[in-house]
Amino acid sequence: MRNYWKYTPLSSKELEVEDGSESPTGTNSLPPIPQHRRGSVGSSWLSLKSISLLVNFLFCVLLLTKSSLFLNESADARNRFPLNGQLSYTPAESAIDYTLVEFRLGFQTQLEIYEQPPSAEVDEAWDNLTRYSIAQVSRETALKLPNRTWPVSETGLPGHYVIAPNVFHSLHCLNLIRQGLHRDYYHSLPGNAGIKIPGHLDHCLSHIRQSLMCAGDMTPNVYQWSNSHGRAILRTDVPHTCRDFGKLREWVREKWYEEFDDSNLTRYMNDGLGDM
Repeated sequence: MRNYWKYTPLSSKELEVEDGSESPTGTNSLPPIPQHRRGSVGSSWLSLKSISLLVNFLFCVLLLTKSSLFLNESADARNRFPLNGQLSYTPAESAIDYTLVEFRLGFQTQLEIYEQPPSAEVDEAWDNLTRYSIAQVSRETALKLPNRTWPVSETGLPGHYVIAPNVFHSLHCLNLIRQGLHRDYYHSLPGNAGIKIPGHLDHCLSHIRQSLMCAGDMTPNVYQWSNSHGRAILRTDVPHTCRDFGKLREWVREKWYEEFDDSNLTRYMNDGLGDM
């Protein structure tokens, strides 16, 4: 089945678009860029040689700069280039790795199961995505946290404490907002008390907003011509530098605390901060 739009990576050469979309000029190419007049063969060769020398020089400067930053133990250097992007301690540091992920548009044939109309299959997919959301860590690890946390109950490992990595809480909140968009379907289902708690959806909207601003993904989305729209459209299906979610999920799965009781959530939401 043909995709709604076929993303074509940018190139300085003509682009061959599989779905036949063309630029306003009728060719599968980027908007024209003014070309400078070419000089003689001799002058071109000298220019290329000069550019090559300049590139080598800049490369050497870059290596020296990186070496200097690596050896610099000042607080400024550590804050600007924190280990794995973390200024505060996380016990999951060993699981943080990066990978390229090409986003999907989320239209028609690119609509993944998480965004499809509510069903048992969709709920199962979200449950699998967010199931391993709470972990238990040793007391030694808990002492390194910037904030104190609660010990596990008798169902957990002795001497361990509870943590909830933020990405999984954000996914929980996104799922709750999704359920709120289909309130008629989820309101009567058992085990969906979350959307009935006053202030819960507001909390989740606030949490996701803050998480997006915190991540600050500056991957440049692009605009490309679409015949069906008759104009250049925003393309968000571009490669992003992402933390490897599979590794993060596996880290939590290995330390999963299945029996954690958060039955006081209703009181917590109603009272604001509860007994903090």
